[in-house]
Amino acid sequence: MITPTDVRLRSFQPADLPALVALEAALFPDPWSYETFASTLHHATTAAYVAEHREHLVGYALVRTAHDHADLLTIGVAPTHQRCGVGRLLIDTLIGHCRHVRVTALFLEVRRENHSAQAFYRRLDFVEIGVRRGYYRHPIDDAIVMQRVIGAVHE
Repeated sequence: MITPTDVRLRSFQPADLPALVALEAALFPDPWSYETFASTLHHATTAAYVAEHREHLVGYALVRTAHDHADLLTIGVAPTHQRCGVGRLLIDTLIGHCRHVRVTALFLEVRRENHSAQAFYRRLDFVEIGVRRGYYRHPIDDAIVMQRVIGAVHE
């Protein structure tokens, strides 16, 4: 079993795009396309990080900032590396980025039926603040909207 110290986090590089798209397709029933990733990563307000284990991309997270808040756009961890701390490392990195750019709240949507992801986010101090009906299309599902307040100095 791997530990978080076995994983290297770094900023996304354009050469990561094919591996990122492949991992997304393996993880989600309605994955982002290559074009969606490429256009999202092109925005100056998007920050993206990847997790590597033995030179293989095993996780990723994208966040977009706007003034004092940010949206977690997508996050994924390879099934072989889930429940090993990789997701937490990615979220912690995003929160560090948010603090750096003076963001005070991080928002995300998660499928209503994805109870394990909701529990993961709750462990990281996200709270449910709303529902978006029919937000996901394949399969159709509501989105639970969650928020984490980001303190300026300590948490």
